[in-house]
Amino acid sequence: MKVIAYIRTSTRDQLAAYGPARQREAIAAWAKQHKHRVIAEVVEDVSGTVAPFEREAWIGVVRRCCDGEAAGVVVSDLSRLSRDQVRLELTLEQMAACEARLFSTSGEEQSMLDNPDDPQRKLIRTILAAVNEYDRAQIVARVQAGRRIKKASGGYAGGQPPFGYRGGDGSKELVLDEREQMVLARMMQLHGDGLSTRAIAEELNRAELFNRKGGRWASASVARLIRRESSQSLQIKRVIG
Repeated sequence: MKVIAYIRTSTRDQLAAYGPARQREAIAAWAKQHKHRVIAEVVEDVSGTVAPFEREAWIGVVRRCCDGEAAGVVVSDLSRLSRDQVRLELTLEQMAACEARLFSTSGEEQSMLDNPDDPQRKLIRTILAAVNEYDRAQIVARVQAGRRIKKASGGYAGGQPPFGYRGGDGSKELVLDEREQMVLARMMQLHGDGLSTRAIAEELNRAELFNRKGGRWASASVARLIRRESSQSLQIKRVIG
């Protein structure tokens, strides 16, 4: 099997006698024992506090595996990749997306990597799922709260604009829809003439002044819009008068 050796080093590792030479030796022995072929070696000088999926060299290694150059990546031990179990699990998911594998020269660690039902890995996945669900719920709550506040202040809070208006391009402000405003004007004119809401609906349908979806008007829809327009007119008169 073709693999790429990933070696991470830092000043602290060098002082601890765990630099590139030590890691290279462990990987070479592992490859020989399992009859794998190391086709490339990538050395990255970066702190272990940086997540693997945020490291330039590591991203390049995974991309090469996804392109079919190698079946996976081997590290001398998982601490070379990350000491954070959550980040490690996220990295494994990233690699699994293109069927690339992660190998460790440590037999105990490899057993854990090969077993998706490992209790520790299952716990981390459960925690990640709960965190993601919580984040989604928080986002939804913030959006809904923002809409309620904007609606209370008279602004357009998104969603379906009321009949007679449309959302402004790239903004959260309502703008007049000329066609729908014309329908509203005719509707209010007929109302002023004393027609019932049923008769108004029939007249609009005969004139092919249909609703937003191109459907026929019903008495209830006409009545709702007349109440809305009448209420707005009354508010304007109060402000002016």
